[in-house]
Amino acid sequence: MDFFFLCYYYFLAEAFIDYNSFGLLYEQINTTLFGDEENFLEPISQASFLEYIHTKIFFMMMILLTLSAVYIRLNTGSSKLFWLNMMMINALFMLLALALSYFTHSLFIYLYILTILSYGTLVLLYMVAILSMES
Repeated sequence: MDFFFLCYYYFLAEAFIDYNSFGLLYEQINTTLFGDEENFLEPISQASFLEYIHTKIFFMMMILLTLSAVYIRLNTGSSKLFWLNMMMINALFMLLALALSYFTHSLFIYLYILTILSYGTLVLLYMVAILSMES
């Protein structure tokens, strides 16, 4: 049970870091990606953007692979495996939405915000509640 609270605190820390470095609201993310001429803020460079995406991929892989190893050890049912798969798909959509918003159109920022909120809170809280009832 302590492991799942540590995972939850990890997602809270990740949300805090995203809020301070990249932003969690539409205007903050839009300013980070594309800059703001009125406030003399430059947009993020492609190298910095790709570095950000790759670090997100690395940390998501680590937490999701750790969670899947725990699920395999617990021998859980298919419904809990479904939620783990949904979490992985949501993580992929989050990164894809951010890349699409940077390279194509800024409206994909809304999809990024939706996926980052559901990835960090709703799915993880459900998994923690289900697995804490088993132990």
